[in-house]
Amino acid sequence: MEETHSPPISHPTQPAQSIVSRLQNDTAYRWRVIQSCLFALTSFTMGIVVAQQGPTFLDLQIITGTDVETASYFFTVAAFGHMVGSLISGFVHGKVNNNVLMTFLLIGVGVMTLTTPYCSHFALMLVIMFFARVFSGSLANIVNAEHMHIWGSDNQPLLQAVHFTFALGGVLTPLFTEPFLAEKETGNSTSRTEGEPTIFMNSTSQWKQENTSNITWLATNGTISMSV
Repeated sequence: MEETHSPPISHPTQPAQSIVSRLQNDTAYRWRVIQSCLFALTSFTMGIVVAQQGPTFLDLQIITGTDVETASYFFTVAAFGHMVGSLISGFVHGKVNNNVLMTFLLIGVGVMTLTTPYCSHFALMLVIMFFARVFSGSLANIVNAEHMHIWGSDNQPLLQAVHFTFALGGVLTPLFTEPFLAEKETGNSTSRTEGEPTIFMNSTSQWKQENTSNITWLATNGTISMSV
């Protein structure tokens, strides 16, 4: 007797949902996307905070009245603070509410950053920069950990996007910072607004801050002198 074979039964496959459809219908997915956007914005802000040390280095020297060698401790203290913040976040993460923790860290970074231009004492400036980077280092670690937690194995491309926003903030930092720096002019011109600090650079690559009461020279070889 000849055997007959029935054709295999085909089961229709469910089409993959589009991102727009998931955003409309999946509340959990929508919340994860919102969190990722907030993480990206936070990373962008951290990129600005970390990269500000470079463009503002000369102004920090003027504010604290230090030479290049002494002011280089700003970078050392900041790097140490970032390391301490990363270690602290490793112990704290998961033990407290992460949203509350990130809010506290953002406020801390903001307060330290706003205080920096008004700190004229070298030792106090070191303390402020240390705690600013403790907050930012902790925040960077928690953002990465939370991002991987909410997306699981699908976190790779979105985590790259978060790191891209950090780099973008660092690249754009000089543009954000430049309007707030002391005015810089080349040559020996002395025109300026009354009472406004001005930085001049001459042919010997020296910088000076001219005020109504004194002139401070900050030479590139690390020496500093004042004349009234």
